[in-house]
Amino acid sequence: MRHRNRNDSTHSPDSQAGIEAADWLLRLQNADAGRKRPYPARAGRWAAAFLDWLNRSPHHVRAFLEIIEIDRKLRSFLRPPDPSSGGGALGGH
Repeated sequence: MRHRNRNDSTHSPDSQAGIEAADWLLRLQNADAGRKRPYPARAGRWAAAFLDWLNRSPHHVRAFLEIIEIDRKLRSFLRPPDPSSGGGALGGH
């Protein structure tokens, strides 16, 4: 079994915050998609827990903002081209 070095980037506060931020983004997206489900109290608890997580560290805020930006860019890139724009997914290149 390989032992990891304490300085290994997988154990840094930023990498842990990034993993947690991605997890929160998925939870919040799934809660939003399931808004019609009969469990609004769960969404309220998640919102409170999410805000608590954000308030615990500036690493959390930064990581969440970064993961939102990554998500936005991926969605933009993966979006089907708009036929009225005259270009493809890469802007007509």
